[in-house]
Order: sequence, then structure tokens, then C-alpha cells
Amino acid sequence: MPIHRDTLARTRELQANAAAAGRSRAADGNARLATAVEHLIAHITDQERDELSPVSGDYPGGRDKTERGATAG
Repeated sequence: MPIHRDTLARTRELQANAAAAGRSRAADGNARLATAVEHLIAHITDQERDELSPVSGDYPGGRDKTERGATAG
């Protein structure tokens, strides 16, 4: 994800430079791109967080309650 953060930083820089130079169309385009990259970063971050979260029914040891009951006898 570092490349996405770099892209966002560079896009914000281009947006600021364009706005300072009075190139509103370029500034607006970079603002839209920056928003899209922000959404992408948020989506990736959410996915990574979900992948690290335990799944409902998971217990330490990797077996759920039904498996434990079935193996107990």
C-alpha cells in the first residue's frame, strides 16, 4: 500500500500546484483522483482489517464448538 500513499501525496501536490497556477481544471481533476485514491486506501485497509479479524465461531486452537463436541465423544 505504500505506492497508494505515494500516489495520494503526489496527486495532492499536483492539485496544489495547479490551483496556485490558476489551472482550476487540472486542480479539479487531481482533486477527483485524490478522492478516488483515498477511497481505494480505505477499502484496502478495511479488507486487511477484516482478514485479521477472527471469523465468527472461531475458537483458539482453530476448531469451532461443533468440531470439539464431535471429537469429544
